Amino acid sequence: MALFNVTINGYINLPPDVLGTSTVTVIYEQTYVFALEDFTVNTVPVYNDPEGDALESIKILSLPFTGIDLLLGELYIDGVLAVVGDIVTAASLINGDLYYVGGIIEIVGNSDISFAFDASDVGSNTFGGIE
Repeated sequence: MALFNVTINGYINLPPDVLGTSTVTVIYEQTYVFALEDFTVNTVPVYNDPEGDALESIKILSLPFTGIDLLLGELYIDGVLAVVGDIVTAASLINGDLYYVGGIIEIVGNSDISFAFDASDVGSNTFGGIE
């Protein structure tokens, strides 16, 4: 009699390894509704996960202020002001629950603001810590 040995390697679902930057333009007093694609295929470089898993959620790491802390608008999640640490699911992004309301301050020229986020994929439910 002979045996056939099978070695089973453990599987670890890794978090996303590439998160890119996305850019949109908002006119003051207007609202921009973020879509799932704003955090995946519309980024440079595009979202990537080692196992090919889809984005599960994002975590807000910073809020959109200018360099001089002049608030030019606010970030909302389903009607509530966003705070650092808030998690927005892919389903909420698809539903249009994350949006930016441009400030009422009319500025001359353009002003750039941003917010930082991290992402978790389906399966690992772990944020990658990419900044």
